[in-house]
Amino acid sequence: MVSQDENLIAIGELSTSTETPQNPGRTPDDEYEDRVELTYRMLVEGMRKSEIKAALKAQYQISARTAENYLARARLLQLEDLREERDVHRASSLAFYKSVLSDPQVGVGAKINAQKRIDQLLGLDVPFRVAIASANVGRDQGVDDIDSMLSVATVDELKVMRGLYERRSDRSSLAQ
Repeated sequence: MVSQDENLIAIGELSTSTETPQNPGRTPDDEYEDRVELTYRMLVEGMRKSEIKAALKAQYQISARTAENYLARARLLQLEDLREERDVHRASSLAFYKSVLSDPQVGVGAKINAQKRIDQLLGLDVPFRVAIASANVGRDQGVDDIDSMLSVATVDELKVMRGLYERRSDRSSLAQ
């Protein structure tokens, strides 16, 4: 006598295959990328690892290990972003600081700091000090020698320093 299961197998309604379904329990690729992107945004916002894992576990009902996998992938994306060209990073930073300046809810102090950073990014800030690269600066050295030892100085600052040096030299020669 033929069992009911054998009849179903004969008409193709019941598979005898022991194959498991393709990718059981695996998140579809597009959804996976969305989850990694969310994880990436949480990392960028400065959330701690434990907070990110808890948020992912609550939202997607996933294991701690799966959350770790999302974190690992998000960190790889961060590394890829760091490899972008310097100008891209500069433009991104500039856009951020401009958004701080235009936000009416941001305080004056934050706006001042944002403007300082914009000035630094664009190279508009000027050095406040002149640093001597060598401690061996003597009185008998020429102006050109001293100019070559200055590590951080603008052209105008060098002209002022040259004038001061020449005046000092003139005074010392008159005293002799």
